[in-house]
Amino acid sequence: MEKFDIDAVARLAKLSIPPEDRNALRRDMEEILAFAQTLPEADAPDGSISVGLDALRPDSAADYPAAQLLSAAPESREGHFTVPAVMEE
Repeated sequence: MEKFDIDAVARLAKLSIPPEDRNALRRDMEEILAFAQTLPEADAPDGSISVGLDALRPDSAADYPAAQLLSAAPESREGHFTVPAVMEE
């Protein structure tokens, strides 16, 4: 596996990672990615892998009026949430 470029990910995520934490974080991310690469080899009868996520709670959607949801948002415009841009042109 290639060396994980923690600086590139930090820039993309707009994170400031102290220099003394970069090596440890790089190792952690490399371990996570190495584990993720083993998942296709896992013996899952139906082709999917579940780690007990469905044991937490049933997944259900609740109906809320749009006005109620938008009233909780820091900013909205014309019936939509307004969020800061995360990518530069």
